[in-house]
Amino acid sequence: MIRALFAALARLRRARAFHPDGVLLEGELCLDENTILAAVLRPGPRRVLARLSKGAGTPGSRPDLLGAALRVRPNATDGTVDLLFTSSTAGGFLLAPATGWCTPTYSTLLRFRTPAGPVRLLLEPTPKMPRPVAGPAAAAATARTDGLTFQVVEQQAGRPRRHAGSLVLTAESHETLAFDPVLHSHPNLAATGILAELRKRAYRGSRQGRGACLTEMPRGVTADRDEKRPWHEPVAPPHGERSRRPALTGTVGVRWRERSRLVRAVRLWRTRNPRTFREKVRYKMLRDHRELVVTFADKVAVRNYVAAVVGDRYLPRAHAIVDDPAALHDLVLPDAYVVKPTHGSGTAIVVSERAPADARLPTEPGSWVYRHVRPGFAPRDDVMRIAGGWVAQLYGRGPNHEWVYGRMPRRIIVEELLAGVDGAIPDDYKFFVFHGRCAFVQVDAGRFGRRTQDFFRPDWRHLPLSGGPPWAEPEPAKPACLTEMIEVAERLGAETDFVRVDLYDIDGRVVFGELTSFPAGGDSPFEPESFNEEFGRPWTPPRRYR
Repeated sequence: MIRALFAALARLRRARAFHPDGVLLEGELCLDENTILAAVLRPGPRRVLARLSKGAGTPGSRPDLLGAALRVRPNATDGTVDLLFTSSTAGGFLLAPATGWCTPTYSTLLRFRTPAGPVRLLLEPTPKMPRPVAGPAAAAATARTDGLTFQVVEQQAGRPRRHAGSLVLTAESHETLAFDPVLHSHPNLAATGILAELRKRAYRGSRQGRGACLTEMPRGVTADRDEKRPWHEPVAPPHGERSRRPALTGTVGVRWRERSRLVRAVRLWRTRNPRTFREKVRYKMLRDHRELVVTFADKVAVRNYVAAVVGDRYLPRAHAIVDDPAALHDLVLPDAYVVKPTHGSGTAIVVSERAPADARLPTEPGSWVYRHVRPGFAPRDDVMRIAGGWVAQLYGRGPNHEWVYGRMPRRIIVEELLAGVDGAIPDDYKFFVFHGRCAFVQVDAGRFGRRTQDFFRPDWRHLPLSGGPPWAEPEPAKPACLTEMIEVAERLGAETDFVRVDLYDIDGRVVFGELTSFPAGGDSPFEPESFNEEFGRPWTPPRRYR
C-alpha cells in the first residue's frame, strides 16, 4: 500500500512524491578521525553534493518539513552513498517543521547498523550563521556569500552525543541528480527498523511512479549513471581535444515540467495577473521572448548593446573572447584578469595577487562557482579544464524557466580585473530599472569574503530589507558618481519594462557589469515578505511583448 501511494503521488507530479523542488549545492564534508562515520566513509575532507528542499513545497517562509540530502563518495572506486536528513526536534527523534534552512536540527530519524553498533546522525547549524528563509534562492545566495555550515553529530543510545565532522556548502551546482538512500547505500551503514522498511517501499513506489530505475545497483555502480545525461551536465573534453557540445536548443534530460506544454499552460494561467515582484519576473520569463532579452543575457552581445546606447567607455576591457577553451593556452594575459562563460551567470575565475594565500581552483571540471586565486595557483591547463566544463553546460533549467541561455553560443570571455587603486574587489551596485526609471539600488560587498547586502532608494534612503546576506556595518556610503550610474542604468533599461543593471564604481570610473532580466529565476527572497509586493509596484508588465 505504501508503495502504491507513493507511486501514485510521483505519477501525478511527474517528479518525486515529496520534496519535488529544491536547490542543489556543492561543498565539503570533513570527517574527524576515530568516529563511526570516518570508519565507514574514511576520515578527512571530500567534495559532496547536497540538496536542500521543502517537503510539501510551501511558499515563501511558511513552515515546512525541510530536507537535506547528501551524496558522498567514500573513495575513488566505490559507489556513492546518499544520506537523508529531515528537520526535527533538538534531540533528533521527532519531525518538526521549520521556516529557515539554518534554524532546525536535521536528523536521519532512522538508526544505522554499523560495525560499532546502531547510530543516528544529526546535522546542527553553526551558531551565529546567517538565517536564510527556506527558499531555494535564499539557500543558494547564502551558500555563495557566507557558506552554509553544519556540524555532523553521531548519536548512540546510552552514550553522549559525539562531534563527527563538519559540512560547509559554498556554491550552487547545476548537475542533475536523483538522491535515493535505498539505491545508494553502504553495507556498513545500513538503515534498520520498521521505518527503514517503510522508506524502502516508499522510494520504490516513487521511482516506479516517475519511471526511474527500479532495481538496486551493485556496489561500484550508481543509479544516476544509467539515467539520461542532463542537458547541462558538465563533461570535460580530453586534453587537447575540442569539446563536443550538445545542441544549444535541445531538451534531452530536461526535467519534464520545465519542457512540458501542459505545465507551461498552467504557469501562464497562474501568472496572468501578477502583483508581486516574483510573480512579475515569472510572468516575464514565460512571455518575453524578444531577441533583446537574449542580447541582455549574452555577455558578448550585450557589449555591443552597451557601446551603442551609452558608449564603450563604460565597458571593461576584453582581453579575449574564444569559442574553444583550448585557445586560452597561448594567450598573453596580465597578472590580474577574470575568466567567465558568456552563456550563464554566477561563476568566474578571478586571478590576482590579492587572493587569499590558501585559495585554489576547484578540482571538478565546469564547477559553477566563484574562485579568487593567485597567479601561481591558476595554471593555464587548469583554467582550460574548468572553461571546457563551462562550455559543455547549457545553463538554465529548460524552455519553461530561464530559456534565454539556450539561445546563445557558449563561449569564454577574459576581461580586465576591476579593482580600485588599493587592489580591492569593488562593491557591486545593482539598479532595478522599471520602464526606464530606477526604483531601487542593491549594494553587494565582500564577494570573496564576508558578503553583505543592502538595499536603497535612488535618493540613498536605506531600506529595512534583507535578501539573505547581512547588512554592512557601517552602512555603505553614497557613491560620488551615483547620479551618473543611475543615468547609465536608466538609459540601458529604456527599451524594456524591467531589467536589473549591474555597475561598478572604480575610483570614480563607472563600469558596466551585466543586465539581468530574470533575477534569481523568479525566486528572489524578501525579508520581510512585504517588500516582494513593494518591488512589484513600479512595474506594469505589458499584456503582450512585441
